[in-house]
Amino acid sequence: MPDQAEFPRTPLVLVTIDQEWTVRSLESILSPAGYAVVKARNGEEAQDLLKRVSPDLILVDNELPDMAGTALIQSIRARSAALQTAPIVLLTMDALNREQRIDALRAGAWEIVRAPFDQEELTLKLQAFVMMKLRADEAREESLVDDRSGFYNVQGLMKRVSELTADAARNRRSLACLVVAPDLSAGIQAGMVDEPERIGNEMATALASVTRISDTVGRLGETEFVVIAPGTTPESADDFAQRLLSRLAASEQVGRHFAGQALRAGYYAVAEQDAETVMPVDILTRATLALRRAQAGEGGPSIQAFRN
Repeated sequence: MPDQAEFPRTPLVLVTIDQEWTVRSLESILSPAGYAVVKARNGEEAQDLLKRVSPDLILVDNELPDMAGTALIQSIRARSAALQTAPIVLLTMDALNREQRIDALRAGAWEIVRAPFDQEELTLKLQAFVMMKLRADEAREESLVDDRSGFYNVQGLMKRVSELTADAARNRRSLACLVVAPDLSAGIQAGMVDEPERIGNEMATALASVTRISDTVGRLGETEFVVIAPGTTPESADDFAQRLLSRLAASEQVGRHFAGQALRAGYYAVAEQDAETVMPVDILTRATLALRRAQAGEGGPSIQAFRN
């Protein structure tokens, strides 16, 4: 039996199997090896769990009570960019022919393992898969880019805002920052209450098509995005925000779920003479505070400027 791997954090594994004895056998292997285990008895339970957790490893039985294992794997790979890097292992009680193995690999399985399980071999394989996944997660966290949208993440935004603020101060240019998010109550009405990630990804696609080359776009959270517009003055910032929200509402991705009034935005703009006196973090913070006011106002304006 190999030593327990020194994972950077406790990995979470989702086991989707109907046979209790197989689940217990896997738990006796996984728990001593340092994994936290969550269980689902069928494909529907697994998909419901995946709305709330993001496992580092997924084990799927080839024959589930409600669907084929390969169908569940395809669904997992399609539903979330966050799960694209999670290793999925297909478990089978019977030997698969070549066509079945190819179908499983094409669906997104990393490996196919047949029972009875060789404890040492299975543990070493899973350790290698999970370590690769955790290291990829660490690399993304250290990156400046949100891997789901291709926009700047929070760390990248802070670096870019510092650069843009310094440039505005040197060249005496104005700078505006807008934070935009959909009203998730509208998502409930559209039947998307359980899909904030889908809403966010559709917002990202729309923003990529309606923003300008000169704009810097970043992702603050699941459904909150930042647009930084160099050269936009405090006097023109409201018009800029109105135009951006109108374009978003008219886009195919957002328009089919959210009317214009269901989008909320807050902004903060720095005049050219004030650029050198404003801290970069204040630009993001003040625009976000303005968004919170827009979100809190019942029936009020959908766009709010920051006010001291």
